[in-house]
Amino acid sequence: MYPIPKEVLIHSCVLKNYSEEVAFGDRKLISQTVLSNVRICVYGKAQRDIHSRNVKKCGVLYYDCRNSSPEDAEFIGEDFIGTVVFNGTEYEITSVKYFYGGDELHHLEVGLGGAV
Repeated sequence: MYPIPKEVLIHSCVLKNYSEEVAFGDRKLISQTVLSNVRICVYGKAQRDIHSRNVKKCGVLYYDCRNSSPEDAEFIGEDFIGTVVFNGTEYEITSVKYFYGGDELHHLEVGLGGAV
């Protein structure tokens, strides 16, 4: 299977991994990595309840296993919380989907939740 072309992977962003939350929502930054040759699609998600209606920014980050860098990026783990900073907005990582071409990992689709 062919990699996602670099002409499509036009974005860069910062991946931040924080420790699990401690008292009062404080988190400690564990690592910070610049991701390049990725694609990020941002969209608005309307949420309503009985008191208000608001629109949250959400998105999907496409990470190709051949053309995106660095190769060892960790998006999700048991002992940390991942976020992505793109265009000045920080998004929490909500899901990671793995897509294979045959036996090899082809690309990842990283779900980005509402802005932090």
